[in-house]
Amino acid sequence: MERRKQLSSSNGLDSISQESQEVISKNARTEHLKDKLEKKDLKILQLKQTVAEWETKYKEVKARNAQLLKMLQEGEMKDKADILLQVDELLSIKNELTLQVTGLHAALEQEKSKVKLLQADLTKFQGGKKGKKVSESDH
Repeated sequence: MERRKQLSSSNGLDSISQESQEVISKNARTEHLKDKLEKKDLKILQLKQTVAEWETKYKEVKARNAQLLKMLQEGEMKDKADILLQVDELLSIKNELTLQVTGLHAALEQEKSKVKLLQADLTKFQGGKKGKKVSESDH
């Protein structure tokens, strides 16, 4: 019986020893998992900071792009306005030149008429002189 008591008492120690080893093992595993969790939390925090930095940079770039777009559009409008002014000026010059060409054409036609009249008079005058010369020689 004593032996049974020894065996049961040694079994009791063994089971206590096993339980304490299991608790120690669980505690070690828990500590290891806590360390891993802390590392992951730090990594998540770092990534959140990186994301926040990139969001800030993105907003800055987006604002700059909007500003550039506005400048380009204003430049295009200015270019369009300049082109319209040039077109208006060129149309004015064209109209002025058209009037001058029309006036010169009318003047040319008048000069042509005068030349024809003068040529007719010259022909008449030369024809009349020749006729007089012939009459004078007859006398």
